[in-house]
Amino acid sequence: MAEILKIDEKKPLTDQLKDAFKFLKDGEVIAIPTDTLYGLAALLSDENAVKEVYKIKKRDIKNPIPILIDSLPSLDLYAREILPYAINLAKMFWPGSLTMIFKPTQLVPAIICGGRDGVGIRVPANKIVNFLTSKVGAITGTSANLSEGADPINAQIVDKQIGRKIKLIICSGPSLLKKGSTVIDVREKFPKLIREGVIPWPKIISSMF
Repeated sequence: MAEILKIDEKKPLTDQLKDAFKFLKDGEVIAIPTDTLYGLAALLSDENAVKEVYKIKKRDIKNPIPILIDSLPSLDLYAREILPYAINLAKMFWPGSLTMIFKPTQLVPAIICGGRDGVGIRVPANKIVNFLTSKVGAITGTSANLSEGADPINAQIVDKQIGRKIKLIICSGPSLLKKGSTVIDVREKFPKLIREGVIPWPKIISSMF
């Protein structure tokens, strides 16, 4: 079974997360809290670890996996041909529960994109995730459950579904929003809704005008 590491966000994170850093750098997949749902984290730069995420979730290799980054300035590392309105949306909704699909750079392995020319990117409103990504770079951000399984809104649900397949679950209590992020495609001149989650689609559209 996975070790459940309880984190106190009021205390320094460096010492508390040292095992998480080691697992990620050693190519392991771990579960992490985010502002939406708990996620499965592997280093984006480790293709074998990314493949393991698909295996753990029993996810179709043709289905892309979103990634999490630490801040808007890091976006250029992983996205290309970024349109001005996408930058404006990022400034409004990041950190937060908006995932935007961009054209990927060469730093994004093809397996992440599911054979498509697009990668979902988000900056979560979660201190733990942002601290991790600021130290190790982009990580996978798919939900920490089996495909079609119950939403992982807490560490216990994660442990029940996939605890035998991973070594570490970082626990900071129940997820605040208990719902997936809203996903939009921003590769064209006007955004396209892919999945409505926490942020209502009309709110996104109205913010553009």
